[in-house]
Amino acid sequence: MRGRSWAVLASVLALTGCDYLRSFETVCEARLAPASVAVETEAPAFSVDSSQPSSALTARGAASSGRVTLGLIETRLASTVNFEANGVVKPLSGRYCMRPSVQVKLAFRPMTIYVAAEHPSGSCEFELTLGHEMKHVRVYEEFLAEIAEEIKQDLQQKVGNRIYYFDSTGNVPHAVER
Repeated sequence: MRGRSWAVLASVLALTGCDYLRSFETVCEARLAPASVAVETEAPAFSVDSSQPSSALTARGAASSGRVTLGLIETRLASTVNFEANGVVKPLSGRYCMRPSVQVKLAFRPMTIYVAAEHPSGSCEFELTLGHEMKHVRVYEEFLAEIAEEIKQDLQQKVGNRIYYFDSTGNVPHAVER
């Protein structure tokens, strides 16, 4: 019986190397890559719509200001988040440790620039209105860069480089959702 115990121990050591002899925390610290956070922005892609009269644009935009709207931008902030866990499972107990990798992509999408139908494409008025709206597009780009940096800093602060420990891999999805 003793021979079998030594054989099993030798097999475990051969399969797990020195990790079996070290604490789980030490193994996690040594084997896990650093946590990472990346936040990227997408340059705005827009379409131009000149099918609506200024009265319709005014109703959608600045109706309460008493001004007539000749150009208008409509868009939504879109985001995608990819979460990956670089982890280690402790043999036999099933404990799990990990450091996350988070990638966020931000964009204003879809983006539509409306130019009043009274100003046909190619006219001086159309070009002036479109040029003015393009200034707003640049403001959207600047704003997107600012919020991307804020989100990156916030995530880096929350994620840090600490190691997250769980009783099993089954507990990870619930913890990540928080």
